[in-house]
Amino acid sequence: MSSVSSLTDVFSNIQLQLARYVYCPLYATGNIGNILNLIIFSHAKLRTSSVCSWYFLVISVANLIAINTGYLTRILAYMGLPDPSRTVEWYCTGRVYISTLSLTLGRHFLCSIIIDRFLVTSTSVKLRQLSSFKVARWYVPISVLCWMIFYVHILIGYTNYQYGSGCKRWGGTYNLFIIVSTVTIEAVLPITVITIFSLLTLNNLHGLHQRRNRVMPIIHDYRMITIGPVTMNTVSSKIIQNPTSNQQARREKKKIDKQLTLISLIQVLVYIMFNILNSIYQVYTIITSATIRSADRAATESFISAFSVVLTYIYGTVS
Repeated sequence: MSSVSSLTDVFSNIQLQLARYVYCPLYATGNIGNILNLIIFSHAKLRTSSVCSWYFLVISVANLIAINTGYLTRILAYMGLPDPSRTVEWYCTGRVYISTLSLTLGRHFLCSIIIDRFLVTSTSVKLRQLSSFKVARWYVPISVLCWMIFYVHILIGYTNYQYGSGCKRWGGTYNLFIIVSTVTIEAVLPITVITIFSLLTLNNLHGLHQRRNRVMPIIHDYRMITIGPVTMNTVSSKIIQNPTSNQQARREKKKIDKQLTLISLIQVLVYIMFNILNSIYQVYTIITSATIRSADRAATESFISAFSVVLTYIYGTVS
């Protein structure tokens, strides 16, 4: 019994130290960072120049909601401060609904940004037309509404309330449904979509570079053509008159392409880093559901479970 108590105390102390020196600073910087993102992407010039700015705005709002509901209450609990989600039933259920919804919206619109990059770099006119403000005006609200409807089940399934420890979800089939949907929505779908469309975007950019390289020798040949005092046609003469400007534009475009590539890869890596552990743990709970756990193992798994959930919120503070 003393061993169990000792191990539980060790993990409680670790959570306390993490809350003080890691979670709290991240909470503060996460709020500041997302508020700055809102200011930046709300700027009229940026908001009207790129559909992606709309998606970044939604992500910033979703991150702010997530870290001020699900993330904040966990910090309060770890530090031994009053946590309303443990004493107020309606707040507890609402917190689970709102924080889960906001986390999912952040993932959804992150995928939307990656898909939008693929669309704008496509050679297909029809695909490029899908990246438009006209589409975004209905895409954003409908996406939010669909996820709001999907997560209504939380308001029913998380009513197993226990004063002092918060609301718990019902077991059995509903618990299995939550685990499967968590793994699917949190890991399988986002990572698959981000990876596939990042690769497709890279392929589009590579194709653009190849076509540009094929065009340049033709432009060079035009520069060698002279018919009396007139040189070339109107379009080619404009290109030739500004070779330095064209080269600078190509360099800027190449630089932007590299930045987009880097951002895509970083987004994939950061997302996996902060979200994969919780999904792995959910799968682990299914596999080991029939296993009889010792007290030490149960304490260890409880700590891992709590830490893996916190990581999903931390992603909203650093993304």
